[in-house]
Amino acid sequence: MIQTSATSGLGIFRRPRFFSGVLAFALTALLAGFVQTAAAQAKPRDINIGLQAAITSMDPHYHNLSPNNSMMLHIFEGLISRDENQKMVPGLATSWRPIDDLTWEFKMAHRSRRRMSPSP
Repeated sequence: MIQTSATSGLGIFRRPRFFSGVLAFALTALLAGFVQTAAAQAKPRDINIGLQAAITSMDPHYHNLSPNNSMMLHIFEGLISRDENQKMVPGLATSWRPIDDLTWEFKMAHRSRRRMSPSP
């Protein structure tokens, strides 16, 4: 709708309703886009990991083979890890020491104690 102002002679458009409607539509579309993006991210997706051979077991006591061990490194964190020089570095354990020929003592990191604890 166009109105003419008697004082200026210029046409003044009544745009507040039009712009508020366009703004509401744009915000709704933008919000819908965010909701759809969040929903798409929440869906489970496949992970493809390339290994040199097929995995035969996830049980380290059943088949101690390279593909099985490589797959487990993608899933589990060990008590200790190795750095780029193959030296042992802390993983879940902050320190370790042998008690006798068959027994080792590991001091666990605070973050791992929380993760293993049954209480929240």
